[in-house]
Amino acid sequence: MSYILYGSRGSGSLAIELALSEAGVPFRVEDTSIEGAAQRSEWFSAINPQRKVPALLTPQGETLTESAAILLSLDERHREAALLPPAGTPERAQALRWLLFISSEIYPLIEVIDYPERFEASPGTADATRALAKAKWRDRWLLLERAIAGAPWLLSGGFCLVDLYIAVISRWPSGDKEYRAEWLPTRAPRVEALARAVAERTACKAVWQGHFPSPSAQPAASELEPPATRASPPAAASPPPAASPATRASPPEGLPFHILDVFTTGRPMSGNQLLVVEASRSGEIWGDTGRYGEIRGDTGRYGPVLRL
Repeated sequence: MSYILYGSRGSGSLAIELALSEAGVPFRVEDTSIEGAAQRSEWFSAINPQRKVPALLTPQGETLTESAAILLSLDERHREAALLPPAGTPERAQALRWLLFISSEIYPLIEVIDYPERFEASPGTADATRALAKAKWRDRWLLLERAIAGAPWLLSGGFCLVDLYIAVISRWPSGDKEYRAEWLPTRAPRVEALARAVAERTACKAVWQGHFPSPSAQPAASELEPPATRASPPAAASPPPAASPATRASPPEGLPFHILDVFTTGRPMSGNQLLVVEASRSGEIWGDTGRYGEIRGDTGRYGPVLRL
């Protein structure tokens, strides 16, 4: 009996599919679409009550869930594939360190980015919640960027399955074109180079191309519940225009703040209200043309607002 992987295009199940390919073991993929009804079905609920992918049915008839746990199990069961360094070595310790960092510190943020309404501190703050999650997402990728010791792999000693995990998750979040096209290649070039190297590995290339037409392509969706459960954004809201870093004013040196993206909400508003996309630690509001003012304590339907 071969492995059966329940997964969806561009989701976290791709890391498992790549690991199975690297191990050279027989498996087949059951398309359990995030976009369609498969994950919400009763038959999939019997396989994984959380109704999330990936789920892996082993040749022994066990069902495994949680990406990191599945990857570690594959390493234990197929040591001949050398998916991780040998037990007890410093290299393995570092591989486990960053595998668990990704699964606990980076991976969970994608749910907040994709479904911010689930994490609102108060009604109407979904946009601000998403913005803060995106900021954390980028901060944590920078930590991982500094940890990459190989060329191009995480470990100086060469490839391991954590590289697969990094490559797949670095393709998220879907829809954030600025992050994928500009931020990641310039701010985390080692992560980008690692992902491209994974895409070209002999065991991975065909699988990767089946999910992403190119190493930098966007995933169809994240490894989460189907979009049918996602709250639709208000029809009046429109995406913010991308701010140009070249024209963005520089704040005074020495102040603890983030430079903010501020944009109009695209709906009729009085008093020149603006939507604050990112919260500043200092409370100051900075935008493309300089200092706007300070954050007011109240919030509007779309999050914290500033009145000029």
